[in-house]
Order: sequence, then structure tokens, then C-alpha cells
Amino acid sequence: HERAADAQFYVGESFEKDAPDSAAAVYEQVVKTFPNSPRAASALYKLGLMAEQRGDKAAARRYYARVIAGYARSPEADLARQNQQRLRP
Repeated sequence: HERAADAQFYVGESFEKDAPDSAAAVYEQVVKTFPNSPRAASALYKLGLMAEQRGDKAAARRYYARVIAGYARSPEADLARQNQQRLRP
């Protein structure tokens, strides 16, 4: 269905607070299953934010780099660039 990527993304969001590992798995699935959807950039960006919250700056930088490389014109890429600069070692 044309809204399947949206639905799966929102499932991930519903897990974020209470089950972050489940949210991360859903976001990864969004990226894998719907790479051409605008939700893929959002999912990668969310994965970067979640990595930051865990204190894993290296993983956060990798997720942000994927957003920038794969979805350079997305609003999430702009946010990812800002976050990457802030996380520079």
C-alpha cells in the first residue's frame, strides 16, 4: 500500500519511549523495505537520535552520514549535518 512506509514508521514511533530496541528494529525495517520513501530519511535520522541518547556518538555519526549520503535534499539531512558538527570528536 502507498502508505505502508508511513504506517511502519509510526509503529516505530509508538515503541520509542518504552521499547527503544523495538523502535530501532522497526526503523531499520523502514529503511530496508522502503528506501525510496521520505520516511526512510526520517527513520535513519531517528536512529541517529536514539544512538545519541544511548551515548553512542560513533553510531549516531554513522546514521547521520547515511541520511546525508542517501537523502541529501531532505530536511532530515540538514538536521543531520547540524548534529554531525556538534558530535565531532
